[in-house]
Amino acid sequence: MLFPRVASLLSLDPVIPDGKSGFRWNKDYPEHDRNGFRNKSVPDTVSIVALGDSQTYGVSVSRDQAWPQRLAMLSNVPTYNMGIAGWGPTQSLAVLGQAMAFKPKLIIEAFYAGNDLFDSYQAVYKTKELPDLKTSDERVGKALSDAENMDPFDKKISRETETPPARTALRDFLAEHSKLYGLLRVVRIVVNEQTKHELDWASIKQGTTGKPYYQIFDNGTLRTILTPNYRLVALDLNDSRIREGQRISLEAMRLMQRQAQAANAEFIVLLIPTKELVFKEVLYENVVDPPKTYQTLIANEEFMWQRTKDFLTDHGILFIDALPALRQRLRSGTQPYAMSSDGHPNAIGHQAIAEYLRTEIKEHDLLR
Repeated sequence: MLFPRVASLLSLDPVIPDGKSGFRWNKDYPEHDRNGFRNKSVPDTVSIVALGDSQTYGVSVSRDQAWPQRLAMLSNVPTYNMGIAGWGPTQSLAVLGQAMAFKPKLIIEAFYAGNDLFDSYQAVYKTKELPDLKTSDERVGKALSDAENMDPFDKKISRETETPPARTALRDFLAEHSKLYGLLRVVRIVVNEQTKHELDWASIKQGTTGKPYYQIFDNGTLRTILTPNYRLVALDLNDSRIREGQRISLEAMRLMQRQAQAANAEFIVLLIPTKELVFKEVLYENVVDPPKTYQTLIANEEFMWQRTKDFLTDHGILFIDALPALRQRLRSGTQPYAMSSDGHPNAIGHQAIAEYLRTEIKEHDLLR
């Protein structure tokens, strides 16, 4: 039964070009509606629209387990998931008009610390989807150009994560041109859907042995693999491109709020932390001397979040921080993330986010 499905999926390109956002999922791909988003159908109107990246789309969980769908079920409020893996605030801004067509009462923009700064920079300066968001400061422009010439992102990622320099380019080439790559990708997706289980902890640890890129955490109750080296590349505040990515992200959210207000819709920002930050307290309690890279990552992320909150507060934009809800689940002994190196919330994590959102939406009367 597996192979007929693989054959049917192999003829499809999961991701297709999109003039507004750069790319989105193919509407004919399983679990996606005619707009290419991960919903059962396309309604005429909804109360809530959720925008974001893979943390909203629901990578690593089933469609019904993603937080927008869980929020709809918990609140009994029609919610439409417009999250796409690989998107950032700039793509959300680009498709906001499409979101407004549903006449929602509330727009939620999910802002993820793990890669949204990088994605925003790439969208404006590399794929040039929203060139109007480029800086007008000549000194900043020169710093960005110098950074690209001296240390391109693909080489920087390869160096920090100890992967072969050509791996990213090779993967992209194969993804675009190779039927074999497509077959392997589709088989992986189908098998993951059918097995729905995680490897045991011993097998996971064995796969990371001798690789400093991974950081193993195990206190006997909570255990997972952290990837601070990789996350730090996208949160390196010494890199002018990452700082520019934050500026672009915040400006995109300011413009989204303005458009939402003009349409008489509420606009809020959901702050989604990295797995590394969620584990900070329990890790510091159990690890005497955390790796320097991990400490730097945490310091950078906390500083980034403070700047973000200050900006949102100054512009009258309500934000909801998912960090306390995810940490509470961790403290209870039910991990909101997988034991593997996957940085996406598992079903428990998505449920925690949805429950917290429901409480905050009700408290602030955002669906009035």
